[in-house]
Amino acid sequence: MADSDLIGQKNSFSDGVGVDIFSEPGVVKCSQKMNTESGDVVTDLCYFSINASDGNSYWFGDTGHVYKRTSGGVWSLVYEDSAAILGAAEFNDYIYWATSLALHRITTALAATETPWTTIDVGGVFPATLTATTWHPMVVQGLFLFIGNNTTIASVDDTGLLFTAGGTPDVTFSALPPEYTVIDLVRYDVDILIGASGLSAAGTENKEIVSARVFRWDTVSPTYISDDEIPENGFNCFIPGDNVMFAQIGLQGNIYQYDGSLWAKIRRIKGTNFSENNYRMIVYPGSKTSLKGICYFGVSNYANNAVFQGVYGLGRFDNSYLLGLVLQYPLNYGTVIWATGLKVGAVQSIGDKLLTAYKSTGSGAGYGVQITSTTEKFGAWLTTINISGDEAKSKTFNEYAIHYTSLPTGTDFGLYYYKNYSYDFFTLGSGTAVTLKDKTDYYKKWGNDSFEAIASHFQIQFTPNGNNTPKLKSFYVKWNEQGTI
Repeated sequence: MADSDLIGQKNSFSDGVGVDIFSEPGVVKCSQKMNTESGDVVTDLCYFSINASDGNSYWFGDTGHVYKRTSGGVWSLVYEDSAAILGAAEFNDYIYWATSLALHRITTALAATETPWTTIDVGGVFPATLTATTWHPMVVQGLFLFIGNNTTIASVDDTGLLFTAGGTPDVTFSALPPEYTVIDLVRYDVDILIGASGLSAAGTENKEIVSARVFRWDTVSPTYISDDEIPENGFNCFIPGDNVMFAQIGLQGNIYQYDGSLWAKIRRIKGTNFSENNYRMIVYPGSKTSLKGICYFGVSNYANNAVFQGVYGLGRFDNSYLLGLVLQYPLNYGTVIWATGLKVGAVQSIGDKLLTAYKSTGSGAGYGVQITSTTEKFGAWLTTINISGDEAKSKTFNEYAIHYTSLPTGTDFGLYYYKNYSYDFFTLGSGTAVTLKDKTDYYKKWGNDSFEAIASHFQIQFTPNGNNTPKLKSFYVKWNEQGTI
């Protein structure tokens, strides 16, 4: 995806929705469609999920519900806690989950067999007391399960008998700087990275998130060993890749990359009206995974529907290609995929499938967990950046060619144009249709509808047929320039 409707890196496009740019270099094709698998079992937003060693996955909801998904895709409600679940992990044959004030656990064996769970918090220190906070992210590193605990890091040792509210039994971890609270944790080499958000100064009324900071801790020192302050309004989510670490920081779609000591902004999710304070997006700390070498993360509406919402892909086929960013998996809960209020919760890969939890208050309101289909492709679309040539001259656009490598029976392409900066990425198919003719001997769809404009966007719509997809190789546009305006 380009940085804006007007400009971007080489070979970028203004918008790509439901397109797969990673699996087959040289073509763009439809991604798999996502469908709700959880039925009416899931009734709250699952912010966290884990793939457990028993072959099941467990999903943890924002009203305290815990759900089990079997390897065969059967869902059940197995536990109801009294408060929202703000973090979860499996560690040494136990499944742990945290509410704002307490850390709970159950053996993995009992989690698999008990419905509902009843034998929980075995061991004298559980439930362990936590400090109230927004999130209690968890990560396993070395001999410990580490838990974000407001301004410090708590731990459970490998025996499962020792809980430490700040640090480990061997070292007390001093708190983060004043007004910083832990949002996400991730392993980095033998250390852990701590993503934290900073509030406005102590003592002020109506505190707001005003800064982001990432700390690095070696788990054996009494304090963090390095930190980097990022000028954004809050830290949201680490996005670990293959030998690379990304993060989504702030509410304006910015993605950063870590070089071992500092964070640098590398991409931005293209949105609208980010300059206005009331247009925002967010990625929640449990809303990330990887699949086949590509990072995936869920983009949620924070305020006023600033961006397309769904599961984005970030990565490349290999290091010889540019880093790609695309909305690969829109959620399928109605005709409008970006309804106001869509929240994307936990994103999880299981085998070769991708699952994601969601909550919608717009069209098709409700909760659920969706999974990539094995039999259906998504009806994707791609929109070019603004094509303008010499903007000092008027021009007539008059020839177009969609070149493809494959057009299976029942699949097709459609083409629309948007004159003079009229493109609105929230309004699918609102452009003017171009009449296309088949030139199968040349593997292209061709059109010559003529129109005058200073500039134009072009939108290519993909029509799949079941699990078959057309494969786009390139798009050609011709125009005549008629003299200086």
